[in-house]
Amino acid sequence: MDLELLLPLTAQHRRGFVGEPEAEQIIERLFAAPAIDARQIPHHCVCRPESGERRLALAVFADGLVCAIRHVDSRLRDQASAARSALDWIESASQSHFYAFERLCQLFAIDADWLRGRVQREIERRRQHSEAA
Repeated sequence: MDLELLLPLTAQHRRGFVGEPEAEQIIERLFAAPAIDARQIPHHCVCRPESGERRLALAVFADGLVCAIRHVDSRLRDQASAARSALDWIESASQSHFYAFERLCQLFAIDADWLRGRVQREIERRRQHSEAA
């Protein structure tokens, strides 16, 4: 695939670096959902569950969930900050980037609202357990 075809016309003829807005557009086009029905793809071409892309997406997904649950009440500033960021990511309804929580839930066929509730229940369970100890 010739990546220059994905560049905006103004950027194709320019020498030098692609600007941040143009780079965002290119990345969005590279990771955009296909505009074809899955039934149109031959079975041997379907993305395998163990593909590198899916493993990376699963790693991002799992890391965000684990960070939010394990470190939300951490005494270490960096861990607590990372947990707050992860919780913001989980609560966000944005689908503006490839690794947005909503998009990953769609990729793995998980109901986002159900998972948000499950994360909150797990955080509360851990808080109650630590108070009892």
